[in-house]
Amino acid sequence: MDRLKLKRSALRTQVTKLISEAELFLASDANDGALSVLSSRLSALQLQLNEVDNAIEPLVVDEDAEQNYISTIEYNDRIVACIAKLSQEAEEQK
Repeated sequence: MDRLKLKRSALRTQVTKLISEAELFLASDANDGALSVLSSRLSALQLQLNEVDNAIEPLVVDEDAEQNYISTIEYNDRIVACIAKLSQEAEEQK
């Protein structure tokens, strides 16, 4: 489980970096192509993160389950919100 947690930590770090990068692009005059690339990268990370979270879930002790669920939901929500913002901005640029 330790290796899975390390992988999840690395993925979450990358998600945070990409969301920060996306927010910078959204605040600037980014082009549609860059927004699409960021959205695709976030989607790919979301899939990987979901796979790791699903592998970790059955290994989490009951006492830690609630916090694990909360953290998982928060990261997924941040990713979905950022992808939606990127998609909206790309659509507005058309």
